[in-house]
Amino acid sequence: MRHMSLLKGVASAASARASWCKGRTLLAAFLLTGGAAVQAQGVHTTARCEAPNPPPPREGPELALPRHERAVWLGGGDIKTEFWAEKWQKNEIGFHLSDVHPQLVKYGNLMLEDGVSAPYFPKRILIPLCGKTLDMPFLVSQGHDVTGVELIRDAMDDFVKENGVTNAPPETTKGGMLVAEIPLKQAKGKEGAGLRFVIGDFFKFSNEVHGTYQACFDRGSLVAIDPSLRGKYADVLSKVMVKGSRVLLVTVEHGGFRGGKLGPPFSVPPEEVERLFATRGFKVESLMREDRMPLEPSWAARGATEFHERTWLLTKLK
Repeated sequence: MRHMSLLKGVASAASARASWCKGRTLLAAFLLTGGAAVQAQGVHTTARCEAPNPPPPREGPELALPRHERAVWLGGGDIKTEFWAEKWQKNEIGFHLSDVHPQLVKYGNLMLEDGVSAPYFPKRILIPLCGKTLDMPFLVSQGHDVTGVELIRDAMDDFVKENGVTNAPPETTKGGMLVAEIPLKQAKGKEGAGLRFVIGDFFKFSNEVHGTYQACFDRGSLVAIDPSLRGKYADVLSKVMVKGSRVLLVTVEHGGFRGGKLGPPFSVPPEEVERLFATRGFKVESLMREDRMPLEPSWAARGATEFHERTWLLTKLK
């Protein structure tokens, strides 16, 4: 989840974000990338593509909400349920993208390749802190079985309405969390494909809820939680991901914001990713690092002097 506070004086940000989102083009196919292996500075990882050509700037106003700026903050072990419920009720969800996340499109093939089956062989995929992301129906349309974990039920209700689901999703309770099977049209005719929402505290998520997973896409979860809870978050992932599974992880790196604020989104340095996941049996690879300051001016407006986005591939070795 991402921080969504906007700077004072940007009164038209909500409508601007809507205009911005409508102008973005749906990316429809995974792209294959290559490049020589290099050593990422300070981290013993393999960088497949450390200096890619940056994508064109996103459409919209100068202070369009960046894709990481989501106001969720899991701190002190407590999730701010009432805060987030109000945000969804007021539709203050500028963090929601109107298309598939660019890094999933670019590197999803690596997430889905486990060295045993073909890249697009149906997988069980986990999306932590999912909101109503379109990454989920996109992956279902590829024939995968997807589980999205989300705190606020309104996110699921909005998703159902916006994706043409006419039948009420059947609901059960497993492992202390609500599980709703979503009858998506994208799953029709695809054996094993499907989508379910799991509503509740992600830190309570376990294989008792819906088994284990072969792939995971974290595009805004690790950067959203309080840094003191990162170990707990990594523990949850480690327990539900099977040997050979892969996690496509998107993090950010910055020096903080105006007023001494550190986030969210919180900076996750490379050595922290290594510490969190290599010690839990994952192979850690850096796929790319991109300067987002020229593409998302609002980071400078918040007082940041640097803001990079890094994409990782984590492979569970044991």
